[in-house]
Amino acid sequence: MLRYWGEKQDKGSNMHKRPISFFKRHPFLTFLAMFVAALFFGLSSYNLFFLIHQNLSLITQHGVMALMDGAFAQLLQLVANGFIALLSYVLFKIGEKILVEHFAK
Repeated sequence: MLRYWGEKQDKGSNMHKRPISFFKRHPFLTFLAMFVAALFFGLSSYNLFFLIHQNLSLITQHGVMALMDGAFAQLLQLVANGFIALLSYVLFKIGEKILVEHFAK
């Protein structure tokens, strides 16, 4: 069922608030989760744009032959690394917001 702004939430929709309330109670674990997220962000985004550019230039230069040799699979892996980097960044920013609110009290 579609929910609009201002409507009351179901009791089951509080599921996403449990991890946030856990991290609000444990700032040290929030900091550790931020560290892991920053580490994953760094590892998954290191040199990512250069590799995607080189992969696309290989595909444009050699066409179907490069795709048959695995360039498309490699491109999908690079895009997946980009999504992992984005998710890690979002998790880092959520942890940062939680810690700033905690220490601003």
